[in-house]
Amino acid sequence: VMPCQNPLAIDCRTVRTHIPASSTGQVFKEGADCSVEGGLVCVNNEQRPGSRCLDYEIRFLCPMNTPTASWSSWIDRDDASGTGDWEDRESLEKGLGAVMPCQNPIAIGCRTVGTHVPASRTGQLFKRASDCSVEGGLVCVNNEQKPGSRCLDYEIRFLCPKYTPTASWSSWIDRDDPSGTGDWEDRENLEKGLVHAMSESNGNRMQDRRNPHSCFED
Repeated sequence: VMPCQNPLAIDCRTVRTHIPASSTGQVFKEGADCSVEGGLVCVNNEQRPGSRCLDYEIRFLCPMNTPTASWSSWIDRDDASGTGDWEDRESLEKGLGAVMPCQNPIAIGCRTVGTHVPASRTGQLFKRASDCSVEGGLVCVNNEQKPGSRCLDYEIRFLCPKYTPTASWSSWIDRDDPSGTGDWEDRENLEKGLVHAMSESNGNRMQDRRNPHSCFED
């Protein structure tokens, strides 16, 4: 079941190995690509030949009161030249090419420039801790991609609160295994209460103002 009605953000990772979904190189269903609205859905026949979906789990950041927040403008501080595309928070905080729109954002959105494809749907690999995370932003390194492939040009935005939010992460939810058509950690089935399996990690239901791996698109 859904842990709350109006979550602020979502976190998606592999079961056991705890690799962020955006770092696996797998492709996710549009609208359910680690989004608050759709959750996460990986379909086997949409992956590379011979590859099947990994087993994923998700969690939601649940507000303890109603937040007042707004999205910043899209930020494209770097072009996909040189070593890759660096839309990292550290550079924004230093004012290199652009500046951080707020001090304590509660979510992040990452997409390609022009085509507006969510970063999680491109199949590209991103730098750990800068894989569309509030803390790190988004960093794509050319030499970490498939042979002959280079980073696309990305832009990011932040959800900026008008007050310091009080929120808590839910337990990790693993309602489906990657059998049959794939791994369906989707919000629709959670809202219907269709849960196959649950898993919790220690210390994950706690006060937390961060969103370590959010791919929050509207």
